Amino acid sequence: LQFREKHMAAVDYYASQGRVLSEQILLNASKSLSAGEISYMEWTVLMNQSVQIKLSYLDALQAIRDAEAELHYITGNQ
Repeated sequence: LQFREKHMAAVDYYASQGRVLSEQILLNASKSLSAGEISYMEWTVLMNQSVQIKLSYLDALQAIRDAEAELHYITGNQ
């Protein structure tokens, strides 16, 4: 139960704030690179941050689905 709550908190964060933050990072970094305000290396770091936010969300979803599948297997429910 705590496992599911932990991962649901990550999913909720992404839905409420993380998705917007990730998109803002992506947009601002691309604009800054185009304007010459940041280097390609800085842009790469920012892109990595944006992707990591999205990956954390996907990891949390996968962990929830894996736990539910295991629970169904153990209990014999399909």
